[in-house]
Amino acid sequence: MSDHLRQHQHVFESAFRLLLEFEGGFVDDPDDSGGKTKYGISQNAYPNLDIAALTKAQAKEIYQRDYFEACKAHLMPEKMAVLVFDTAVNMGVRSAIKLLQQAIKTDVDGIIGPNTLSALKQANRVQGDNLFIEYQSLRAKQYAEIIARRPSNGKYAKGWFRRQFKLQQYLSQQVSFAEEAL
Repeated sequence: MSDHLRQHQHVFESAFRLLLEFEGGFVDDPDDSGGKTKYGISQNAYPNLDIAALTKAQAKEIYQRDYFEACKAHLMPEKMAVLVFDTAVNMGVRSAIKLLQQAIKTDVDGIIGPNTLSALKQANRVQGDNLFIEYQSLRAKQYAEIIARRPSNGKYAKGWFRRQFKLQQYLSQQVSFAEEAL
């Protein structure tokens, strides 16, 4: 485990606990494009996994490896790490990164590399908490676009926005962006 991962392990642990408030037990909703899900892990994303038998510990490993580390949340300020991680879980890693790139006004390619991380560092210094607000606004817009493309997803809107407000409440209790260093 790298030093960055070790230093951000408490961030992942907090984000995972918060995530479990939104992603619960086994669900087989015919309107969910992900198919069967448990703890938010979908059959569509993991076709070779027995979703019904998935344990919380297995879900945690998947979330750390395939979402938190995949979007390089361990290299971000803590508040943004939690927000990008949760968005990655809810909308996909590539979408979460694209929203970040839009918020920090850099090239949008869905890949988080040195240019994106450098732009994030700069945006974090200049925008402070407004960066978080911009990201959340873009995320809300993305939900609206998802519903416009697939109206049956409208039934999830209340839960999606509740999730956003809960995240906002949680993160507003954390240190401000301006106080964090990359």
